[in-house]
Formats: sequence, C-alpha cells, structure tokens
Amino acid sequence: MTSATEINLAGYCAEVASRARNASRLLSGLSGAIKNQWLVESANRIESRITQIVAANQLDLGAADQYGLTPAEVDRLRLTPARIVQIAS
Repeated sequence: MTSATEINLAGYCAEVASRARNASRLLSGLSGAIKNQWLVESANRIESRITQIVAANQLDLGAADQYGLTPAEVDRLRLTPARIVQIAS
C-alpha cells in the first residue's frame, strides 16, 4: 500500500475514482449472485489484512498535517480493527 507522503494526493484520488467508475460499469452487467459472491470475497480479504491496513493507515495519518486536515477529519480517516470489521460487514 502507498502512503500519502509518497504520491500526489489529487492525482491518486482521481485515479482511484476512475478505477471505481470502470469497476462500476463492469459490475453493472453481472447477476446479483455474482455481485454477492464478490462482496463476500472482498470482505474476507479486507478482514484477513487488518494488520496491514492499520499499518498503512498510520502512515497516512502521519502525513495528514501536510494536507491541512482538521483533527475531526483525521479522526474520520483513522482505521481501527473494529472499524475495519464494520466496513467489511
């Protein structure tokens, strides 16, 4: 995973949004069963990588000051194991 200090944040966000749009187009033609299977697999992968996700999030939070984020904004970005499990569920 890449931390915010290693990339251009605006460019990174634009690329992620573009990939999400492309994925949305691909997913729109799939059956509900396939979409559900994909969601379950995605949730399982997220939960299996909690330690790595938290570590990468710490790097990003450490760079948050460079982007002028308020303490409230930083808190919303903070990932804990419990938050990650909620996201996955």
